[in-house]
Amino acid sequence: CRHATGEIIFLSDQDDRWHEDKIARVLGVFSNPEIVLLNSNARLIDGEGRALGETLFDRLRIDDRERQALMQGDLARVGTYKNLFTGATMAFRRSLLDSALPFSMQVHHDDWLAQVAWIVGGDIQTLFDPLMDYRLHATNTIGLGSFEGSLACASPSERLSAYLESQERRLEPVVERGNALAARGNASTSRLNVRQRQLE
Repeated sequence: CRHATGEIIFLSDQDDRWHEDKIARVLGVFSNPEIVLLNSNARLIDGEGRALGETLFDRLRIDDRERQALMQGDLARVGTYKNLFTGATMAFRRSLLDSALPFSMQVHHDDWLAQVAWIVGGDIQTLFDPLMDYRLHATNTIGLGSFEGSLACASPSERLSAYLESQERRLEPVVERGNALAARGNASTSRLNVRQRQLE
């Protein structure tokens, strides 16, 4: 990201396929100067490029409440216990790096960018149409595996406890960065207060 020279920075994975209209549609959204970060959907394909019959948002199980919140760019009640942002589908204004760098080592880069963008008061938009093909194969670095799958042998209470602990570890650096930004007058106090209460 530091080496990018453009005003709008696109993140990408080397094994995905962008649809021909992706760049034009994303830049069209950024013609609104209030938009700081854009999130979009993707069609899922396998390692050979065959469509899997579902989208990224299908796999993330985005429900009606989350969909409505994303349409409004409101992360107050979503995005706390579930990351709804995927790096390869995102683009953001270069100015966001002033607040987001250095990236947290405890939070995935896509989640970090979305959380920081929201805390600084930026407008976030989501496009629900797939703008790219997201490739799933055996060697994905992160992929779309479920947290629950990694705790399949644990009891329900152990799984819940581990999950909540992981989310607390995820929110702590977000709130810490938010406090640092607020001290410089670069954060939305009301949005930061929401995240602080959710951490307590």
